[in-house]
Amino acid sequence: MAATGSFLSDTIDGQYISRVIFDYAKRIGREKDREALLAIIADMGRDLVGAERCTIWLLDSSTNQLVTRLAQGTETIRIDVGQGYAGRCVATGEIAASNTVAEERGLAHTVDARTGYHTFSVLAVPMRNSAGEIMGAFQALNKAGGFNASDADLLGLAAAYSASTLETQSLQMRAEEARRLEHEMQIAREVQQRLLPADRLAPVHGVEFAASCQPAAEVGGDYYDYLPLTDGCLTVLLGDISGKGIAAALMMASVQASLHSLVLQSAQEPHDIITRLNGIVYESSTRTRYSTLFFAHYDPGSGKMKTVNAGHSTPLLFRENGAVERLEADGPPVGLLSGLKFSQKEYTLATGDTLVCYSDGISECHNEQGEIWPEEDFERALLDARGLPLDRLVASVMAAAARFAGPAAQHDDMTIICLRAAERT
Repeated sequence: MAATGSFLSDTIDGQYISRVIFDYAKRIGREKDREALLAIIADMGRDLVGAERCTIWLLDSSTNQLVTRLAQGTETIRIDVGQGYAGRCVATGEIAASNTVAEERGLAHTVDARTGYHTFSVLAVPMRNSAGEIMGAFQALNKAGGFNASDADLLGLAAAYSASTLETQSLQMRAEEARRLEHEMQIAREVQQRLLPADRLAPVHGVEFAASCQPAAEVGGDYYDYLPLTDGCLTVLLGDISGKGIAAALMMASVQASLHSLVLQSAQEPHDIITRLNGIVYESSTRTRYSTLFFAHYDPGSGKMKTVNAGHSTPLLFRENGAVERLEADGPPVGLLSGLKFSQKEYTLATGDTLVCYSDGISECHNEQGEIWPEEDFERALLDARGLPLDRLVASVMAAAARFAGPAAQHDDMTIICLRAAERT
């Protein structure tokens, strides 16, 4: 024990100690608020050793400082580890005490000048978590006649009990927060899934359509849409928001809402729609948030399909005659740069021609060894499935990706959409 001044042995009153601990244990067990819990714990330590006040210092490992989360009657104070009696206690892992503080010139005088309190004796013991790591210090101030070895034992008992209580509460709080977050994520996923058109695929004459979206997390950044228009045409799109999780999901919802508005309330060409969307996304998001996007406007009557590829994975157009065309990107992702003007391309689809568009979560899925699905194997999976009904084509490609990945965790959202030109009348 590191101590100065008079630090004498004493006899512990067992009945008094038991009564104090029992009374405080009931209050501590009922308290859920952390600050209120710290206040009760500090009061218990004060009453156990008969001090004027107790201060709990908790270690902030990010700054290597001690913080008084509660100092009875005072404001919050920070000190460096090693500074003062509490700091020395944490630095050495040993008791630090003095009954002659009034005769010393040190941190206690500096703190007293700040708080208006007068310290004449101090006792600090380390607080350790269940792993034996020091998490702070329990400090008692000013006891008539000075602190002694029995007080050190009692405060050590209070410190051990308090450390266990705080650790248990922290674990409970983390568990409750995890349950709350899981519940919120489940709600977010349900809301996001309802934004996808799986349950509202109104048939469009002359078109077959199928899609699948499998987020990597509870919520994801992939999105697709299928918008029948009043003139009998159809708009389909697939986007991939940078990042994952809630932030990507929120941006996905915003982009989708903006696209709905632009498509349904105007008769503009696809390149004009995406140019306007780019400005909206750029102005409303951070520079680390953007979206790759493939956008297609299809007229089943004429077979004309106008497309814009804004940095998205290359869609494939499987011709009924066996040819394969790659719809390469000719513009950057949406929202990445300001003031862009996007261009569009035009294709004519014959009966049986099939457009397959996918996110890179499929084409670049990983196996347990961290290897990426080889491009030729991915395209072979598409070619093998090209003649299947569209729902089976989608399922076949997703299954092939799952076989390659094996037991590896899904690292990115996986989405595929297919459009096939049906016979025109």
